[in-house]
Amino acid sequence: AEAYLLECPNELEAMVDVAKIADIVLLMIDGNYGFEMETMEFLNVLAATGMPGNVFGILTHLDLFRKPQALKDAKKRLKRRLWTELYQGAHLFYLSGVMNGRYPDREIHNLSRFLSVMKNPRPLIWRNTHPYSVIDSFRDITHPTKVEEDPMCDRSIVVSGYLRGTNFASSGQRIHVPGLGDFTVAAIEGLPDPCPTPAMEQAAAKITGKKGRRRLDEKDKKLHAPMSDRSGLKVDGDAVWITREKGFTFSKEDDEEDRELGEGEELIMGLHEERRLLGHTEEGVRLFSGGEKINKDTLEVDDERQSGRRTHRQPRLAARNDDDDDSDLDAVPDDEGFVSGEEGGDSDVEEEFHEGRLGKLFKGGRDDKNGQDDVAFADSDSDLGSLSSMDEADGDDDDDDDDDDEDDSDEEAAAARWKDNMSAVAKKMHGKRKPFRTADFARYLYDDSMTPRDMLRKWRGEDDEDEDKEENIEDDED
Repeated sequence: AEAYLLECPNELEAMVDVAKIADIVLLMIDGNYGFEMETMEFLNVLAATGMPGNVFGILTHLDLFRKPQALKDAKKRLKRRLWTELYQGAHLFYLSGVMNGRYPDREIHNLSRFLSVMKNPRPLIWRNTHPYSVIDSFRDITHPTKVEEDPMCDRSIVVSGYLRGTNFASSGQRIHVPGLGDFTVAAIEGLPDPCPTPAMEQAAAKITGKKGRRRLDEKDKKLHAPMSDRSGLKVDGDAVWITREKGFTFSKEDDEEDRELGEGEELIMGLHEERRLLGHTEEGVRLFSGGEKINKDTLEVDDERQSGRRTHRQPRLAARNDDDDDSDLDAVPDDEGFVSGEEGGDSDVEEEFHEGRLGKLFKGGRDDKNGQDDVAFADSDSDLGSLSSMDEADGDDDDDDDDDDEDDSDEEAAAARWKDNMSAVAKKMHGKRKPFRTADFARYLYDDSMTPRDMLRKWRGEDDEDEDKEENIEDDED
């Protein structure tokens, strides 16, 4: 089944005309205010002209009641009054209130569920024996020249809507438009239903042999809302209508007065006057601020320049500061290398090693040990000296060893001295806060216990400097 929702204007005449063709009337009532005079007049007119099958009352603004007992009493009082005007057992629904511009989804779902499963309303004989239609869209097809010549000329319009009751006559059907009068229908044409029922979809599938795909959101109903425009924008089929009271001006020549245009008007006029397609511009594109614009010519020149490297890359050697090393390297011939001799270990070829190839560490060690590693050789015992001289020399060597031991102990003491007061040194180096930190400034700014002067001093790190000075003074006094 289909549900056709029609919003009625807030006028008594319109309410009566809509009630004549409606199967169900949803009467909105302000629960906080109660029944108004217009509501009672509408119910009396319905009773005189022909009461529709069902009239449901809907109470709104119930969230304005602060006490639950007052809300309960108001519901009971309004229900009894509605039953007195309509009939005993008339349905009354409750909507708590508007949240974010909408009624609660659960309450709207309950209302729509009740309307979809309710029994068919009581039929009216007059509506079943007369054709009537609710027009949901219309279009003026009068020739524009006739309208320009005579704005009050007779218009030709095309209307569309659902036909109820019996069928229209094939020709010469007379219709009555409330508020306008009686007219004659020139032609009638059947249109496809924008929201077909499941039975209609099954019949169409049998005729065409094509079945639509089933989806998970199949339970969601289709919605057709013709003539539902907002802010001058209306969608009718495949056309979009934009209505503006003063009309549109898309050319600067037509606008004789020198007036300032808005940003939107300038964009529309610029698009209207521009005849080039997208990408057909000769000005180019600027990628970075302050850079030159790139166009087709610059791209071709860059392609010619960026052809790749044409020469081998040359290595760059770091210059050495040690002049002695440079002189040693210069003394070495270029063709020097390892010479392979015989397989045996007794080779007559000797290799020369230059100190220029050694590091500074090895150079110093070799210089210091030159005198110690040499072994004394002599042709006779007299050349070596006497035993006493050898003993004295041994004594001197012992003294030198003692001096070396003392030096080693001094070096060990110096190496262990830096470990003293390690925690104090670490606290001194890392215990201070870095000044001018944004996070600290934000924290100090919202600290009510600090004055602005103290906050600035602490943020600049001046308090830490004062504490260090006091500690140094105490250390000096001790």
